Amino acid sequence: MYQDNVAKKMVVNIMTQFYGESEIIALAQHVTDVANKYLPKTTPVEVRISSINGVEAFLLQDMSQGVFTYHIFD
Repeated sequence: MYQDNVAKKMVVNIMTQFYGESEIIALAQHVTDVANKYLPKTTPVEVRISSINGVEAFLLQDMSQGVFTYHIFD
């Protein structure tokens, strides 16, 4: 989302065919590593990992530390 030509928020949606708990955890860990390396530290970023069953994991950037954490939904 842009406001006055400045990125205010980024939302990334990832759709996966995986829905097993270990697969979702591995994917969330990988996306967290990649997001910490490549995504901007100055813009709030949300990442949703979804399958046909709905949202499986959610990643959020902690703006105070500039790193991503994730939550796996049951």
